[in-house]
Amino acid sequence: KAIAKGLAKAKWPGRMQVFSRKPLVVLDGAHNLAGVQALVKSFQKIFGAKPVLVVGIMKDKDWRAMARTLCMLKPSLVIAARPAGERSLDAEILSAEFSRLGANAFAEKSVKGALKIAMEKALAKKKTVLVCGSLYTVGEVLQG
Repeated sequence: KAIAKGLAKAKWPGRMQVFSRKPLVVLDGAHNLAGVQALVKSFQKIFGAKPVLVVGIMKDKDWRAMARTLCMLKPSLVIAARPAGERSLDAEILSAEFSRLGANAFAEKSVKGALKIAMEKALAKKKTVLVCGSLYTVGEVLQG
């Protein structure tokens, strides 16, 4: 019973974490294909589809497959951002991939800037913001 109580109270920052309520901003550090597949399934069940996505992915991940999977959410907008670090995929490259897949996408220089734009767009369109793609991307949001 003690273990069950402990697990019920456990929190895992950056995993389907509600960061803001107006607009609704959800953070998830899914950083590989399996994680993104699980995220898409859970997000659809809980929040529906057509979020405003803020995505930053590491270049050593299967980022094309991750982008393809995230497109299953039918995002209303994708803002690709490059979190700090050498391993981060260039936002322009990521944005181009989402555009190639049919998403309305553009690149923003920073995660902070991408989140600001995403929140403005989400408020105007009554959408949910989903920040995902790497723990680094989510970490930059949590650090402010």
